Amino acid sequence: MEEVIVNEIIENQKSKKRPPFLTVLCILSFVGIGIAIISSIINAFQIESSVDQLLQTQEQLNNSGVNFGSFDSYAANLTQWGVLVYSFNIFASLILLVGVLLMWNLKKVGYYIYIIFELLPLILSIVFLGFGNFITTITFVFGFIFSLAFVIMYGVNLKHMS
Repeated sequence: MEEVIVNEIIENQKSKKRPPFLTVLCILSFVGIGIAIISSIINAFQIESSVDQLLQTQEQLNNSGVNFGSFDSYAANLTQWGVLVYSFNIFASLILLVGVLLMWNLKKVGYYIYIIFELLPLILSIVFLGFGNFITTITFVFGFIFSLAFVIMYGVNLKHMS
């Protein structure tokens, strides 16, 4: 009896094929998650130099007559909360990896994990770091649009998951 059930489950898994579009999305996500983890690790160790670079950029922009707004509050928040934000981004990326692996294996629960941990780091970054100025606002908007696009594209593939 148990052997019949196990064989049935194996046959069902063999008959389910991952759509090519879902395969491409998962591969892109694997690459993106890897880049996000590496980037967050590097950024966590370079917060001081990032703050210095932000302030130098602001000075250069102001000297050239271009004003995108002040980087001061963003730099202060980055100094105070940067390690926490980047650490959470690493954690969220690892959980995202689990979600994508589940979707790779056609498990619907992976999609719900993906939604939460794709959007939560963006929201927490805004809460702790703030918009600060035009450039950080644009960066957030593009990040949000990109994340939302992947959530929607994965959502289109939900019908292939169980």
